[in-house]
Parts: sequence; C-alpha cells; structure tokens
Amino acid sequence: MDVRWQDKAWTVRTQNGRCTLVSNSPRDTVVFERTANTFTVKGAIGFVAVNSNPGTLTIKSSAGSASITDSLGNRTFSGVGLDQLPYLGRGVFISFHGVGILIDMTKLFPMPEVQGWNEWKPVIGQPFDPNVP
Repeated sequence: MDVRWQDKAWTVRTQNGRCTLVSNSPRDTVVFERTANTFTVKGAIGFVAVNSNPGTLTIKSSAGSASITDSLGNRTFSGVGLDQLPYLGRGVFISFHGVGILIDMTKLFPMPEVQGWNEWKPVIGQPFDPNVP
C-alpha cells in the first residue's frame, strides 16, 4: 500500500509475519515482526520487544524496560511508562486539511497484548485524537 500527499509518502508492505512501514515525513523505516509469543518493532528512534506469557508482559525497549502482570483482573505495572515506548502505537494519521486517513497498523500487524494502551498514539508522526475538535 502506498499513500502520497504533496511531497510526503508512506509505504506499508507485509510479508511472512513481517510488516514494514516506510515514511519520508518523518523519515523512518519501521519494521514489525512477530513470533509465537514475541513481537518486536525497530526503527530509527529505537526499538521495543514485547514477550507475552500467560498473565505477564515483559517489555524491553531503547527507552527502558517494563513489565505488566495481570492476576485475576488486577494489573500491576512496573518500569518505564508505556507512553514513553517508541513505536508502540495505533497507526499513522495523515491529515489533509480537515480530512484524514488512518493507516491502521493494528489491523495489519495485530498486537492484542498492548492494544488497550495505544489506541490513539501514532506509531510515527503527529498524534491524533478523534475526541478533540
């Protein structure tokens, strides 16, 4: 998939459990990969690697480490804040003077382990919140 607007371009390619997002605004190549219980995201500003086991998420990133434990519905967080982790977001939001496009990375590369925390944070680029006029 290719999206172009004026001098900006975004390309998304998926193949064999790998998804690559290339952007020239901001300039970055972000690679998403998944194995059975681990997914990683790497790019120019760092990396994040999430290991998912029943009841526990272990997150290592260029911003630091974190863990999330879920015991009987009670979540315990420790380590670096999830909002500080690079590339852990919903997608790319492209705005065209009031009209926008969402490249929904969570549909192309599902990350259900963290989906509840990254709903409107962009993977790269400017943030977008549909609740703010």
